[in-house]
Amino acid sequence: MRIFSVILAALFAASPAVFAESPARANKVDYLKVSPGDKMETFNSRYSGFAVKSSSNFLELEKRTALDYAIFVRRPKGAVFFDRFVRVIPAKIHSAPQPGQCDAPSEAVSLTMAETGEEVLYAYSFTACADDPLVSPGRFLDKYMERYGSYDEKDYDRGQHVYNNVNSRYQVRVKPVALPSKISALIITVIDEKVFNDAYRSARVKLRDAEETTREKF
Repeated sequence: MRIFSVILAALFAASPAVFAESPARANKVDYLKVSPGDKMETFNSRYSGFAVKSSSNFLELEKRTALDYAIFVRRPKGAVFFDRFVRVIPAKIHSAPQPGQCDAPSEAVSLTMAETGEEVLYAYSFTACADDPLVSPGRFLDKYMERYGSYDEKDYDRGQHVYNNVNSRYQVRVKPVALPSKISALIITVIDEKVFNDAYRSARVKLRDAEETTREKF
């Protein structure tokens, strides 16, 4: 089964207007033993065997999005992010040794703070499985929506139902699938916009400091 990776650029913490059209959400986001924003070394100590599937910078992954539906990197509407800073943010996609395993993370996305070199968890995908094989993927999604309400938008290319403004800092994407075992599952992707905000600000500081040092050459 192909698990879709999701990397979504977030907003400045000081620019909440991007979510103005989305109601406040309270979807569950704590599926793991770690939280977005934690160091990747902490994640790896809890979930061993994850391997780096793709390593680049945020801008390059964004460019690949148009052709590769296995990744999603797109800056949010309503905010301005400059390419020269976005390309300074290192980004990695980490894949589980057995993607699609029930009630476990299948992928993780990390960003590195340019100033400190600290690599932190930015987003992850979790495979939530139905307890009974009689439940179809569609009905499993219906039950999710009964609890958390209808989604804000749908990503038709990736088959994901998108919830914005979750706890004022997350985006949650939900994709119903049927696993090879015939069990229905929801691939739930949790994205922490605050982590991106921090990485973007760090990249700005790092690049501007580097540019300032060039004055010594003249």
